[in-house]
Amino acid sequence: MSFWTNKDRSTILSDAEELAHTPERSPWTKYILGFFVPSALVIYSLYSINRGSITLPGSRGSMTITGDDVTLLAVAYVALAVFLHCHWVWCLHERLWIYAGRLKVGSLLVFLPCFLVVIYHQLGF
Repeated sequence: MSFWTNKDRSTILSDAEELAHTPERSPWTKYILGFFVPSALVIYSLYSINRGSITLPGSRGSMTITGDDVTLLAVAYVALAVFLHCHWVWCLHERLWIYAGRLKVGSLLVFLPCFLVVIYHQLGF
């Protein structure tokens, strides 16, 4: 089994495609993935900016990042928190679902440049 497929033979792209659609109406996923995880990401980001170092998790271990990239990665984590909250809370709300797609795209437009700049700096280019 490769990195790109899981046991069910779905790929990373098909898993990512599921985030474009409305999630299932489960209160557990709404509260855990829509409130708890985004809140933890925001709290961790603020704590990391105050501390001056942040951890970038990976499949083969984690990387501790210090310096100016801490703020960029913290902003990327907050953008990821906004994306998760919009996907699992706003998409299911009867009035807010109209804005969920725009906010998800906006959060991705913040996340990707911040994350890619951090990776670019950490690889030493």
